[in-house]
Amino acid sequence: GDSLIEEPDAGLVADLIGLLVPENMNALLVDQDAEKSWGDQTKVQTVPHYDIKYKVEDVRSRFAKNYKRWGQWANASAAGASQAEFLEELRQFLPDAGADASLPEPPKPIAVLADVKTDLMRATLTFGLAQLGGVDGELFGSNPTALALGSAAERVAINTSRGPIDAQVRQAAVAEARSDVQANQLALMVRGADFAAEGVAGNDTAAWYRQGWVAVSPEMQVKVMLRPRVTKDQWESPPADDVRLALYSSLLQEVMAPQLYDRMIGGASYELSFDTEGISLTFEGFPALVPDLVSSVVAHFKNGLSAHPSASRFPRVLSEYTDSLRSYSGMPVQYAINDRNVLLTTNMHSKEESLAALSDLQEASVVSSPQGLLLSKPLELTALVMGNV
Repeated sequence: GDSLIEEPDAGLVADLIGLLVPENMNALLVDQDAEKSWGDQTKVQTVPHYDIKYKVEDVRSRFAKNYKRWGQWANASAAGASQAEFLEELRQFLPDAGADASLPEPPKPIAVLADVKTDLMRATLTFGLAQLGGVDGELFGSNPTALALGSAAERVAINTSRGPIDAQVRQAAVAEARSDVQANQLALMVRGADFAAEGVAGNDTAAWYRQGWVAVSPEMQVKVMLRPRVTKDQWESPPADDVRLALYSSLLQEVMAPQLYDRMIGGASYELSFDTEGISLTFEGFPALVPDLVSSVVAHFKNGLSAHPSASRFPRVLSEYTDSLRSYSGMPVQYAINDRNVLLTTNMHSKEESLAALSDLQEASVVSSPQGLLLSKPLELTALVMGNV
């Protein structure tokens, strides 16, 4: 949650990490071919109602050869030899890993915010100022101001079309925001997130900024949407297009998530999704951390999947996606509502339609789907930056 430990106890953290040893762990292994390695069938049990077979074993006897060595990973003096032995066994167990297989690099140091600014985390309620939003302004704060995505000198554009009070109040708010280095990067963050829209003209952008929250929070949020233009006969897209983009989103997320973990653990998060209606990006967190996260996400999107090839990733993600379409683990009312929405809403498809589209799907068509279905078309950018910035 939104919490801050002002006096971290390094000794306590070290003691807790020291407890992460095999003696204190329960390991769960899911294997569809588990029966081949069970040996003594008399110890196999069955989960009531679900008919799932399982077997409980003592890890010390099951992995007697490697058990003691696992605990050495926390010991710096023995870690090098232990890791080398592990890699050698990994190559024997997984021939496809090759001679260049390696363990993940140690995580980068996590940036600790020494001071979280809170001057701009509350929205300015505009009681009695009809020019600033009327009733909505009294409840939720003044309306957003337009952001200029042009030169760095004009990052915040003041919209004076609503009268002198509007302009005066907004100029004061923006002047205060400009005193903060992070706030001075608003337009740069939105412009950085505009990674897909080299062909977006100035008239096709709408970016807005609103200070603070009604529910006070030290965090900020950037929401960017890139949407292609469609004609009257393009409101409905074929199921295959939705499936391709959904799989691409899952594949790219698998690549990005471990790479960006260290940037998010300090207090920032992101969402990136693709569908036939466009590309959606959301960034949330402490203002000091969001710009760097935006740059990292944009870099990963530009590189795509080609920078991280994997022969096993696509079949696995495809299998998981197929299983999700064939399973019905939710409440019946959820599926009834979804079926209703499919009948009444454009660009929605049933599970059966999506499964049919998977029958002849090729990995190459999934990898190329963002360029072929979205980035090759004129895009319109809509963005909103709000919060403590």
